[in-house]
Amino acid sequence: MATLSLDLDGDVAARIGEASVKLGTDPRELVIGILKKWISENKWLTTSVDEILKEYENTLYGYAVKTKKAKLRAVKAFLDWCKNEHLEPSEDSLERYLHTISANYSQSYINHVRSTLKEFVMWYSNT
Repeated sequence: MATLSLDLDGDVAARIGEASVKLGTDPRELVIGILKKWISENKWLTTSVDEILKEYENTLYGYAVKTKKAKLRAVKAFLDWCKNEHLEPSEDSLERYLHTISANYSQSYINHVRSTLKEFVMWYSNT
């Protein structure tokens, strides 16, 4: 297990101590629990694009190899754009992304990408 040393504000440390007494738990375990919850609620800040892609790839069973690669390319481009724009993947960011790329691609391609990315955003929001 990795070690992380934190200097807590006195008030924060006192509140953690008080809560741990009331909960009957070790303050360190309480802090670990709080941080784990924060990480799960802020996955966009704590997970790399490659990790998200790998996790999503594991859900793409039953597709032909070329289809899978095309889907992952589209998702990676979207995720990279989201990172650069400081946006979390969502329906809103998807529409902004499609608007941004629409000048450079055919409507047919945009429709294909929209379909792929809608599936991805739905998956992402449910993980």
